Amino acid sequence: MDDDRTTLNTGDGPSIGRVILACCCVVAVILSAALVAPLSTAIGDAPADSLVVFEADSGSGPGGLGALNPGSKTSVGGGVTDDSNPYRSLDTEVHFTVESPESAYWRTGSYATYSGSGWERTTDSQPYSGDISPAARGERMTYRVSLKTSATALPTAWRPNTVNLDSDTDLAVTEGRAVTASSGLDAGTTYTAESTRPPRNTDVLRTAGTGYPEPVQSRYTALPDTLSPRIASLTADITANASTPYEKAVAIERYLESNKDYSLSASHDGDDPVSSFLFEMDDGYCEYFASSMAVMLRTQDIPARYVVGYSSGELTGDNTYTVRNMNAHAWVEVYFPDVGWVRFDPTPGQARLDAERTAFERQEDGTYETPATTETPDSTTTPTAESQTPTDASTPTPSDSGTSADGSADDGTADDGTTDHGTADEGATGDGTDEGDSNDTDKQTPGGTPSGPSFSLNRTPVPGADVTVTVTNSGDAVSDRTVLFNGDPVGVTDIEGQVVATVPYASNLTISLVPEGERASLIAADIGPIPQDSDASFSVRDPALSVSASNDSVSYPLDTNASLSFVGSKVTASELLVVATVDTVPIRDARVSVDGETVGRTDATGRTEFTLPEEPGNVTVSVSRGEVSGEQSLTLDALSVRIDRPSIPLPYSTATVHTTLGNESAGGVPVSINGDRVATTGPNGSATVTLPLASSARVVAARYGQTSTTSVSGMLLNAGALFGTVLIGVGAVFGTAYRRGSSPLAYLSALRSRASALLDT
Repeated sequence: MDDDRTTLNTGDGPSIGRVILACCCVVAVILSAALVAPLSTAIGDAPADSLVVFEADSGSGPGGLGALNPGSKTSVGGGVTDDSNPYRSLDTEVHFTVESPESAYWRTGSYATYSGSGWERTTDSQPYSGDISPAARGERMTYRVSLKTSATALPTAWRPNTVNLDSDTDLAVTEGRAVTASSGLDAGTTYTAESTRPPRNTDVLRTAGTGYPEPVQSRYTALPDTLSPRIASLTADITANASTPYEKAVAIERYLESNKDYSLSASHDGDDPVSSFLFEMDDGYCEYFASSMAVMLRTQDIPARYVVGYSSGELTGDNTYTVRNMNAHAWVEVYFPDVGWVRFDPTPGQARLDAERTAFERQEDGTYETPATTETPDSTTTPTAESQTPTDASTPTPSDSGTSADGSADDGTADDGTTDHGTADEGATGDGTDEGDSNDTDKQTPGGTPSGPSFSLNRTPVPGADVTVTVTNSGDAVSDRTVLFNGDPVGVTDIEGQVVATVPYASNLTISLVPEGERASLIAADIGPIPQDSDASFSVRDPALSVSASNDSVSYPLDTNASLSFVGSKVTASELLVVATVDTVPIRDARVSVDGETVGRTDATGRTEFTLPEEPGNVTVSVSRGEVSGEQSLTLDALSVRIDRPSIPLPYSTATVHTTLGNESAGGVPVSINGDRVATTGPNGSATVTLPLASSARVVAARYGQTSTTSVSGMLLNAGALFGTVLIGVGAVFGTAYRRGSSPLAYLSALRSRASALLDT
């Protein structure tokens, strides 16, 4: 009989029915893949390698664990034939790779106790339970590490906050905030970490002071009683012209870089490697340099510790660093109040990199590319300069004109491998003193003979700095005379004609004397409260005195431009420490404002802490005291989130979430979907998520006091449409098979063949 229903055309030409059925087959395959793949991933996403029981390498050769297994104690140096020391190895075996927006030194351990022959870690580790350094100040960075060999320590950049490991291995944290694995980790292990980078601004470090916490002071300045006294004597000579801990650290670092050569074949005799290196050896490698600097700092009561790990490695791709056995390294961390531990690397950087480059080119194809130096606003770079080498090691003349170039943008890792701290300005110090040339001004008659008193200063006057004024007359000291700063009495000259006083916060300093025979009272009159913005709170005032026109005086113009440095992340709702200086001298008791609103006053070191606004945009931070002022604009970037949706969003399908802060990718941002936290963005600001079984998904990124939202809709509708299409296709198959009198399986086989032929045409 006649049948007006469309049947499958078995001829050569395509028909509408054939096309529809072919499309149904394709849709069915797509839907099956979309539904099955996410489910299978969710059920078992652990790689097979993670099930292998850990078996530690022997570590007896250059291809062993190296600095990935630092241990609780370590010696310094070794015999020339000792091939087991990773810090003298030039083996090019890859130990791990890092995907990171910037380079860093990768720490694996630190040591607090110096025994006289090596270093020990004597305190127990604590279980890792979340953010290690929640109060750390600095810029945060997120990075991903992939181990290429087994390890018991997880390389991290200082200062680590969080570590997210793709396994159930228990982690622990040492006293020095190194992260270790209780059962060890296999090659192929990958983890994501976040660290807070310490500040690199020299003003911040120079003005940090010596207010060390008692546990830090006692633990990290301790030395054995058997230590040679020559070390302290040598260090005192090297740091004689340095007034702050920062300047002393720089002086010691420069001395070691300039007076000792780099050699991996160095060795020492006896049980005291530091004394041997300083007084008997001409060269050494990182263990000798780092141990010596740490011990020398401790002789000056400056907290320091010995740190091991890896230098930044080779830049092998965009934001990718390949770290090898030969990059195993040792360096020093120095403690600064309000800042924490800051890295110094006294090992001559260029010589070390030359040795690595030569070894790489002998063992591998290609060239060895180290990370390029990128300057930041917080860094200061000074070219390397040759220092004078002392003829007697006990009385050195340390360099005062140069240090290795500081590549501070990559945690101080420059092409020559130097440190992440800044470079000291010559002569100026952080406590308002200056060891530079004196400032002499004499009143002269036209004939050249001194007439009246002459004034000289021990340093260039700067607001807030203490200066020593020397008053003479015809070469003789003028004693028992009251000295005036801008008309205010500041003290009486002693028998040597000297008085020490603080420069006022003004644009000009005029120094004069009270007329002979008069003496101004140095007891402040009862004139009511001293205005907070006045410099009077730091000087002794008296009612105004009439100074005779015949009095001689001298005037100096003063620098009134305040410099502002910041410690912390310049993002919304974050705690920020501001350090205010004028020509490196702290501005004390200054008013600090944000967009005109007072948020605090600086302390004796020129610093105060405040909270940035929660709203993104531009803010102006200003500091003022007297006639000294300065301001700096900060841009607080907005957090945003977007999602790369599948072409047909479905429940349980995957999507990629991207977070940015301004124009930069934002790593470490928690991501939630419909109220459930599902991921944290990685170093490139992205994370892969699984869409829920819901009609829509509200994707939220929240950090820095900000929240950004996007959404995916129509997922159930899409699923229903696809499911309906599949049902129609299946129904058509069974209906046609029924009408043709064949089994559904046979008909499906014929359909598949026809669909293949159709697609081939």
